[in-house]
Amino acid sequence: METKTRKWILPFKLNNIRRRIVFYVTQKNWDKILGYAEEAYETEKSEIGGMSVMVEDKDGDWSLQDPVILEQEISSGNTILDKDALAIYYTKQARKMKKQNFRFCWWHSHHT
Repeated sequence: METKTRKWILPFKLNNIRRRIVFYVTQKNWDKILGYAEEAYETEKSEIGGMSVMVEDKDGDWSLQDPVILEQEISSGNTILDKDALAIYYTKQARKMKKQNFRFCWWHSHHT
């Protein structure tokens, strides 16, 4: 696993109990997402969306891994991922993750 470089703590409530999730993103994966966003804005003046997986480590923290973009329609205020591309992505990633505790993560850019 790559070094954990960026850390976010997200507070939330579940069943009226306050909780928090800690998750990490490596600099490489953060730069990859920013690169997608910058390219979409520079070439199309649009937002862009993509997928990644969040994988739980032995400490119960989560790590964002494997950010990708899929076929999609983009505009200055919306992204619509292609349903067939998304189905293929879900299947491939689920096979790859096997028995790891993971969640799918949809991400998207904002340009204001």
